[in-house]
Amino acid sequence: MGITKYSTYCLEDIDKDSIWDQFDPYEYRDINFNEISLTDEEVLRDMVAFYNENRPRGRFLEVGASSNLYPILAALPYAAQIDVWDLGAKNIIYLQAQCVKLDKMWQQWIDKLIQIDPKTYGRVNFQQQLRDKVIIEKSSIFDLPKRRYNNISMNTTAESITNDRNKFEEAVNCFLGSGKQEATVVTTYVGNSKGYEYAGIHFPAVYVEVSDIKGVLDPAMNLSKLDKTKMEFRPGNSLIMGFGKLREKQANKQRDFSIEYAHIYTNSSVGAEQLFTIPVLKKIKTRLEKKRKSFLSVVLVDDYSFPNPAFNYRRFNQWLSDHGAQPDIIFRESQLIPLCDEVIENITDEKIKEQIVNYIRIKRYPCSLFIAVWYLMRLGYIKTLLFDEKYLASQLVNILPISFKPYEDKALEIIAKTNFAGAEKQIEYHFLEEKALSKKSNSRNNLFQNNEITAENIFIEIPE
Repeated sequence: MGITKYSTYCLEDIDKDSIWDQFDPYEYRDINFNEISLTDEEVLRDMVAFYNENRPRGRFLEVGASSNLYPILAALPYAAQIDVWDLGAKNIIYLQAQCVKLDKMWQQWIDKLIQIDPKTYGRVNFQQQLRDKVIIEKSSIFDLPKRRYNNISMNTTAESITNDRNKFEEAVNCFLGSGKQEATVVTTYVGNSKGYEYAGIHFPAVYVEVSDIKGVLDPAMNLSKLDKTKMEFRPGNSLIMGFGKLREKQANKQRDFSIEYAHIYTNSSVGAEQLFTIPVLKKIKTRLEKKRKSFLSVVLVDDYSFPNPAFNYRRFNQWLSDHGAQPDIIFRESQLIPLCDEVIENITDEKIKEQIVNYIRIKRYPCSLFIAVWYLMRLGYIKTLLFDEKYLASQLVNILPISFKPYEDKALEIIAKTNFAGAEKQIEYHFLEEKALSKKSNSRNNLFQNNEITAENIFIEIPE
């Protein structure tokens, strides 16, 4: 691979003067990595031991590498792909060049890796794996995607881009947020730094000690190592290592199932499509209760396709309650709009992404995209303050008319082509047959009055 991607990123205060484009990776390399210091050897040995013990696999992240390649070299045998994020233009050029041909000085680091763990590193073609596995991206740490990576690594970066402690903590949280649940984490920090100079330019830093690192890492991860290096790499400055695994997020709060029913458009009246979902909902709930599974019920109101500001949400909610189907939450489709772009950004199939973007440019956001966003939000892959985490679930059940199926299939296809691929397997359906809806809707008034409709008499089969 050795691919370089350039994406739009936020211009935080620390980026505005483009000082990172002036950062000289060659001077940084010559000062820090031309020889293997005792400090870096200690970090390298601990890093190798951590990888050897945990055996991470999949998609890896390296943030703010500049010309420090040894964390990337250490990760190569384990990773299927390594995304290297950096903000400096010269750093990007340097990293891209190393994927083609490594500087000779890196051979001593490769030799050290082989010496430490010959079984893992002895047969690795490091140059070839750099070409095949590394993707370089010019982006800010503050734009990292959420829950994408199986292993995340950041070395002497978050504390070295700002002198604002709040901004430092935000950077670390963005980094931690990019890891999937139980992702392995490798981090190092410059302890007691007051800033540094390269090429005559002063770069900011936050003064941190072990307790500061513990305070920002501990809420999100189980630390297997948190300590200073035994040796200082310069007077007064040790490296602080923090290795471990991210905790399972919201594991104790997340329900087993989220059941959607009574989907309605704001330009429509309550009718058979909503009524006939209720007995199916009740039957599913009964079966889940018998299996001692937790669940919640949700309703999505489409106020985007055919907007009608006169739609009475209070009366609709009361109608559901009167029929014994009070939802835990009623959500509006228009509230999903801010998340649509996030899902588009996470689509890995360029053809599908281009089709969606072109459709939006000509018309509007497509139904299939809204459906994909709705499901990924309910499963917790994407977040919004409008949808509290108490409404998240591990699996989705959707009770919908069979006419919705083509759009649902397209939504599942979109999800399968995102960085959240696999989430589509957490979704199941109970479709209502159109003939049943048409037949029963003729006697809708009676059904509304006596509420005698059952799951069986809508010709729907609910698997055990």
